[in-house]
Amino acid sequence: FPSHDTVGAGRKRIADLTGWSEDAARLFMEKYYAHYAGLGAWEDLVYNEVNESRKPSGPNGEAKGQYTSPTGRRFVFTTMESKYQPAEQVFSPNQLKNWPIQGLAADFVAHMTGKLFRDLLYYDMTQYIVPINTIHDSVVLDVHKEVLDIAEQIVHDTYSKAQVGMFELVQGKRPVTIPFRYSVTTGISWAK
Repeated sequence: FPSHDTVGAGRKRIADLTGWSEDAARLFMEKYYAHYAGLGAWEDLVYNEVNESRKPSGPNGEAKGQYTSPTGRRFVFTTMESKYQPAEQVFSPNQLKNWPIQGLAADFVAHMTGKLFRDLLYYDMTQYIVPINTIHDSVVLDVHKEVLDIAEQIVHDTYSKAQVGMFELVQGKRPVTIPFRYSVTTGISWAK
């Protein structure tokens, strides 16, 4: 089942997308949030912060609200007309759920890439191992063949501490209890 709920779909939208009844979609959502209780609490936190900061911003009842992530990144949301309750201005559930997650992921990749570069400096390897790009959650390095094993070890050493890196990134404002999985692959390009 595609995870429509995690991208903001509600009961009616899930029923529309799946052909389920609204009662079946509601039951799915109840079970989903019972299983992922922390996710529901976090979504409520974002929703409440945005709505509590809501301020009028347009002639037709539009409003803006904001959420500040644990990393300090500020997201400003603008209301739009509700699909299911015409003339009502609502914040997009998709945006409320996705923007903070995507922003945190981007902050985390940048934070860990910085840690990796500092480790490369510490081991005096920057003339042989150069971070050249990030693609979504991947870090691409240009590595001399003769130090490939060393590069893999440095990356493993750095990313084995990813949970600590996330705790630092959120400035201790949230517990970080999930394990972080990563892999290291080599090839002549990112795609191979």
